[in-house]
Amino acid sequence: MLSIILLKNGVEKMTVNSKLIKYSASCSLFGDWAIKNKLKVSKSNTPKRGDILLFDFNHNGTSDHVGFVLSAKGNTIYTVEGNTSVTSNDNGGCVMKRTRYKSQVNYFVRPKYTDDITAEMVIQTALAEVGTKEKPKGSNKVKYNTWYYQKAVSGDAYPWCMVYVSWVFAHVNTDTKATTPTKKAYTGSYPNLSNVSRKYSRKYLKKGDKGKEVTKWQKFLNWAGYNCGKADGVFGDKTVGATKSFQYKNGLTADGFVGAKTISKAKETKK
Repeated sequence: MLSIILLKNGVEKMTVNSKLIKYSASCSLFGDWAIKNKLKVSKSNTPKRGDILLFDFNHNGTSDHVGFVLSAKGNTIYTVEGNTSVTSNDNGGCVMKRTRYKSQVNYFVRPKYTDDITAEMVIQTALAEVGTKEKPKGSNKVKYNTWYYQKAVSGDAYPWCMVYVSWVFAHVNTDTKATTPTKKAYTGSYPNLSNVSRKYSRKYLKKGDKGKEVTKWQKFLNWAGYNCGKADGVFGDKTVGATKSFQYKNGLTADGFVGAKTISKAKETKK
Protein backbone atom coordinates (compact mmCIF):
# COMPACT_ATOMS: atom_id res chain seq x y z
CA MET A 1 0.00 0.00 0.00
CA LEU A 2 2.23 2.84 1.25
CA SER A 3 4.92 3.43 3.77
CA ILE A 4 5.83 6.51 5.77
CA ILE A 5 8.95 6.70 7.89
CA LEU A 6 9.91 9.38 10.41
CA LEU A 7 13.33 10.91 10.06
CA LYS A 8 15.41 12.12 13.00
CA ASN A 9 14.41 15.73 12.39
CA GLY A 10 10.74 14.80 12.65
CA VAL A 11 10.05 15.13 8.93
CA GLU A 12 8.11 12.34 7.27
CA LYS A 13 9.46 10.75 4.12
CA MET A 14 7.42 8.91 1.50
CA THR A 15 8.91 5.56 0.58
CA VAL A 16 6.10 4.21 -1.60
CA ASN A 17 3.34 5.96 -3.50
CA SER A 18 -0.25 5.15 -2.67
CA LYS A 19 -1.83 2.62 -5.01
CA LEU A 20 -4.95 4.79 -5.12
CA ILE A 21 -3.43 8.05 -6.37
CA LYS A 22 -0.14 9.52 -7.49
CA TYR A 23 1.31 11.91 -4.95
CA SER A 24 1.85 15.27 -6.59
CA ALA A 25 2.14 19.00 -5.94
CA SER A 26 0.66 19.86 -9.34
CA CYS A 27 -3.06 19.70 -10.14
CA SER A 28 -2.42 19.48 -13.88
CA LEU A 29 0.20 16.72 -13.61
CA PHE A 30 -2.05 14.77 -11.26
CA GLY A 31 -4.86 15.18 -13.77
CA ASP A 32 -2.64 13.86 -16.57
CA TRP A 33 -1.84 10.81 -14.45
CA ALA A 34 -5.54 10.24 -13.69
CA ILE A 35 -6.46 10.42 -17.37
CA LYS A 36 -3.68 7.98 -18.27
CA ASN A 37 -4.98 5.58 -15.64
CA LYS A 38 -8.60 5.95 -16.78
CA LEU A 39 -9.81 7.56 -13.55
CA LYS A 40 -11.25 10.68 -15.17
CA VAL A 41 -15.00 11.27 -14.81
CA SER A 42 -16.66 13.94 -16.94
CA LYS A 43 -18.27 16.84 -15.10
CA SER A 44 -21.51 15.99 -16.90
CA ASN A 45 -21.79 13.09 -14.43
CA THR A 46 -22.91 13.41 -10.83
CA PRO A 47 -19.86 13.30 -8.54
CA LYS A 48 -19.65 10.81 -5.68
CA ARG A 49 -18.46 11.29 -2.12
CA GLY A 50 -14.70 10.72 -2.16
CA ASP A 51 -14.19 11.87 -5.75
CA ILE A 52 -11.35 14.33 -6.33
CA LEU A 53 -12.58 17.48 -8.02
CA LEU A 54 -10.25 19.38 -10.36
CA PHE A 55 -11.24 23.00 -10.94
CA ASP A 56 -10.80 25.23 -13.96
CA PHE A 57 -11.53 28.69 -12.59
CA ASN A 58 -9.99 30.39 -15.64
CA HIS A 59 -11.98 28.25 -18.13
CA ASN A 60 -8.89 27.54 -20.19
CA GLY A 61 -8.86 23.74 -19.86
CA THR A 62 -6.10 23.73 -17.24
CA SER A 63 -6.74 22.42 -13.74
CA ASP A 64 -5.79 25.12 -11.24
CA HIS A 65 -7.20 23.86 -7.92
CA VAL A 66 -8.39 20.62 -6.31
CA GLY A 67 -10.59 19.32 -3.52
CA PHE A 68 -12.59 16.36 -2.24
CA VAL A 69 -16.28 15.90 -3.00
CA LEU A 70 -18.45 15.57 0.10
CA SER A 71 -21.81 15.56 -1.65
CA ALA A 72 -23.62 17.05 -4.64
CA LYS A 73 -27.11 18.29 -5.41
CA GLY A 74 -27.89 19.37 -8.94
CA ASN A 75 -25.15 21.75 -10.05
CA THR A 76 -24.03 22.43 -6.47
CA ILE A 77 -21.07 20.51 -5.07
CA TYR A 78 -20.03 20.51 -1.42
CA THR A 79 -16.31 20.00 -0.90
CA VAL A 80 -13.39 20.05 1.50
CA GLU A 81 -10.26 21.72 0.11
CA GLY A 82 -6.77 22.76 1.09
CA ASN A 83 -5.21 26.17 0.47
CA THR A 84 -8.50 28.03 0.09
CA SER A 85 -10.47 30.74 1.91
CA VAL A 86 -13.81 32.53 1.75
CA THR A 87 -12.16 35.36 -0.17
CA SER A 88 -10.00 33.27 -2.49
CA ASN A 89 -10.79 30.27 -4.69
CA ASP A 90 -7.22 29.03 -4.41
CA ASN A 91 -4.08 29.99 -2.49
CA GLY A 92 -6.24 31.02 0.45
CA GLY A 93 -4.07 29.37 3.07
CA CYS A 94 -6.63 27.26 4.93
CA VAL A 95 -8.33 23.85 4.87
CA MET A 96 -12.06 24.53 4.58
CA LYS A 97 -15.41 23.17 3.51
CA ARG A 98 -16.62 25.00 0.42
CA THR A 99 -19.72 25.20 -1.76
CA ARG A 100 -18.85 24.95 -5.45
CA TYR A 101 -20.64 24.72 -8.80
CA LYS A 102 -20.24 22.53 -11.86
CA SER A 103 -19.41 25.61 -13.94
CA GLN A 104 -16.13 25.82 -12.00
CA VAL A 105 -15.19 22.18 -12.61
CA ASN A 106 -12.73 20.79 -15.13
CA TYR A 107 -13.48 17.12 -14.34
CA PHE A 108 -13.57 14.61 -11.50
CA VAL A 109 -11.11 11.88 -10.60
CA ARG A 110 -12.55 8.70 -9.08
CA PRO A 111 -9.92 6.63 -7.21
CA LYS A 112 -10.39 2.86 -7.14
CA TYR A 113 -11.12 2.62 -3.44
CA THR A 114 -10.77 -0.75 -1.69
CA ASP A 115 -12.09 -2.46 1.42
CA ASP A 116 -8.85 -1.47 3.16
CA ILE A 117 -9.00 2.19 2.11
CA THR A 118 -12.57 3.34 1.51
CA ALA A 119 -13.85 6.67 0.27
CA GLU A 120 -15.30 7.36 3.72
CA MET A 121 -11.94 6.80 5.42
CA VAL A 122 -10.36 9.32 3.08
CA ILE A 123 -13.13 11.86 3.62
CA GLN A 124 -12.97 11.53 7.39
CA THR A 125 -9.20 12.06 7.27
CA ALA A 126 -9.69 15.13 5.07
CA LEU A 127 -12.40 16.58 7.33
CA ALA A 128 -10.26 16.14 10.42
CA GLU A 129 -7.88 18.73 8.92
CA VAL A 130 -10.51 21.48 8.53
CA GLY A 131 -9.22 24.66 10.15
CA THR A 132 -5.53 23.96 9.53
CA LYS A 133 -3.81 27.13 8.26
CA GLU A 134 -0.48 28.10 6.83
CA LYS A 135 1.57 30.30 9.18
CA PRO A 136 2.29 33.10 8.58
CA LYS A 137 -0.56 33.95 6.25
CA GLY A 138 0.46 34.01 2.60
CA SER A 139 3.65 32.03 3.21
CA ASN A 140 2.60 28.54 2.04
CA LYS A 141 4.42 27.33 5.16
CA VAL A 142 2.23 24.44 6.27
CA LYS A 143 2.68 20.89 7.53
CA TYR A 144 1.53 19.33 4.24
CA ASN A 145 4.40 20.95 2.36
CA THR A 146 6.86 19.93 5.06
CA TRP A 147 5.72 16.32 4.61
CA TYR A 148 5.83 16.42 0.81
CA TYR A 149 9.19 18.18 0.35
CA GLN A 150 10.73 16.53 3.45
CA LYS A 151 11.72 19.93 4.79
CA ALA A 152 10.08 23.20 5.79
CA VAL A 153 9.44 25.36 2.72
CA SER A 154 7.70 28.67 2.05
CA GLY A 155 7.10 31.11 -0.78
CA ASP A 156 5.07 31.44 -3.95
CA ALA A 157 6.68 28.34 -5.50
CA TYR A 158 4.90 26.08 -3.00
CA PRO A 159 1.11 26.22 -3.37
CA TRP A 160 -0.35 23.27 -1.50
CA CYS A 161 -3.90 22.37 -2.52
CA MET A 162 -2.73 19.21 -4.35
CA VAL A 163 -0.16 18.45 -1.66
CA TYR A 164 -3.01 18.44 0.87
CA VAL A 165 -4.86 15.82 -1.20
CA SER A 166 -1.70 13.70 -1.37
CA TRP A 167 -1.15 14.08 2.38
CA VAL A 168 -4.68 12.90 3.12
CA PHE A 169 -4.20 9.69 1.15
CA ALA A 170 -0.88 9.09 2.90
CA HIS A 171 -2.41 9.60 6.33
CA VAL A 172 -5.73 7.80 5.98
CA ASN A 173 -6.74 6.71 9.44
CA THR A 174 -7.37 3.00 9.02
CA ASP A 175 -8.65 2.90 12.62
CA THR A 176 -11.93 4.11 11.14
CA LYS A 177 -12.36 0.95 9.08
CA ALA A 178 -13.65 -0.93 12.13
CA THR A 179 -17.38 -0.93 11.44
CA THR A 180 -18.24 -3.51 14.09
CA PRO A 181 -17.26 -3.65 17.75
CA THR A 182 -14.05 -5.55 18.47
CA LYS A 183 -15.55 -7.73 21.20
CA LYS A 184 -18.93 -8.66 22.64
CA ALA A 185 -20.77 -5.38 23.20
CA TYR A 186 -23.11 -4.08 25.88
CA THR A 187 -22.00 -6.29 28.75
CA GLY A 188 -22.74 -5.27 32.33
CA SER A 189 -24.45 -2.06 33.44
CA TYR A 190 -24.40 1.11 31.37
CA PRO A 191 -21.41 3.33 32.33
CA ASN A 192 -21.93 6.75 33.88
CA LEU A 193 -21.17 9.44 31.27
CA SER A 194 -22.19 12.49 33.30
CA ASN A 195 -19.96 15.53 32.75
CA VAL A 196 -17.50 13.57 30.59
CA SER A 197 -16.95 16.42 28.10
CA ARG A 198 -17.43 19.31 30.51
CA LYS A 199 -14.29 19.27 32.66
CA TYR A 200 -12.36 21.54 30.35
CA SER A 201 -13.36 24.98 29.08
CA ARG A 202 -12.92 23.60 25.54
CA LYS A 203 -15.82 21.19 26.24
CA TYR A 204 -14.23 18.03 24.87
CA LEU A 205 -11.73 15.32 25.75
CA LYS A 206 -8.72 14.59 23.55
CA LYS A 207 -5.46 12.66 23.41
CA GLY A 208 -3.25 13.44 26.41
CA ASP A 209 -6.08 14.21 28.83
CA LYS A 210 -6.11 12.42 32.17
CA GLY A 211 -8.64 11.95 34.94
CA LYS A 212 -11.92 10.38 35.98
CA GLU A 213 -13.76 11.81 32.96
CA VAL A 214 -11.39 9.90 30.69
CA THR A 215 -11.93 6.77 32.79
CA LYS A 216 -15.71 7.11 32.33
CA TRP A 217 -15.29 7.38 28.57
CA GLN A 218 -12.95 4.38 28.45
CA LYS A 219 -15.43 2.30 30.44
CA PHE A 220 -18.14 3.22 27.93
CA LEU A 221 -15.95 2.23 24.97
CA ASN A 222 -15.16 -1.14 26.49
CA TRP A 223 -18.81 -1.64 27.45
CA ALA A 224 -19.92 -0.88 23.88
CA GLY A 225 -17.32 -3.26 22.44
CA TYR A 226 -14.70 -0.77 21.22
CA ASN A 227 -11.69 -2.13 23.06
CA CYS A 228 -9.48 0.65 24.41
CA GLY A 229 -7.67 -1.53 26.92
CA LYS A 230 -7.59 -0.83 30.64
CA ALA A 231 -9.72 2.11 31.80
CA ASP A 232 -6.76 3.86 33.40
CA GLY A 233 -7.84 7.48 32.95
CA VAL A 234 -5.16 8.24 30.35
CA PHE A 235 -6.39 9.26 26.88
CA GLY A 236 -3.72 7.48 24.84
CA ASP A 237 -3.43 6.08 21.33
CA LYS A 238 -5.62 3.05 22.01
CA THR A 239 -8.40 5.27 23.36
CA VAL A 240 -8.07 7.53 20.32
CA GLY A 241 -8.40 4.55 17.97
CA ALA A 242 -11.41 3.13 19.83
CA THR A 243 -13.05 6.56 19.88
CA LYS A 244 -12.59 6.97 16.14
CA SER A 245 -14.03 3.54 15.50
CA PHE A 246 -17.10 4.40 17.59
CA GLN A 247 -17.51 7.72 15.77
CA TYR A 248 -17.14 6.19 12.33
CA LYS A 249 -19.61 3.42 13.12
CA ASN A 250 -22.15 5.99 14.30
CA GLY A 251 -21.91 8.47 11.43
CA LEU A 252 -19.81 11.08 13.23
CA THR A 253 -16.62 12.78 12.12
CA ALA A 254 -13.93 10.32 13.20
CA ASP A 255 -11.55 12.85 14.75
CA GLY A 256 -10.93 11.20 18.13
CA PHE A 257 -12.27 14.19 20.09
CA VAL A 258 -15.00 13.43 22.64
CA GLY A 259 -17.41 16.35 22.58
CA ALA A 260 -21.13 16.91 22.90
CA LYS A 261 -22.10 15.09 19.67
CA THR A 262 -20.05 12.02 20.52
CA ILE A 263 -21.43 11.87 24.08
CA SER A 264 -24.98 12.34 22.78
CA LYS A 265 -24.53 9.43 20.38
CA ALA A 266 -23.03 7.32 23.16
CA LYS A 267 -26.04 7.98 25.37
CA GLU A 268 -28.34 6.85 22.56
CA THR A 269 -26.88 3.36 22.83
CA LYS A 270 -28.48 3.06 26.26
CA LYS A 271 -31.96 3.30 24.76
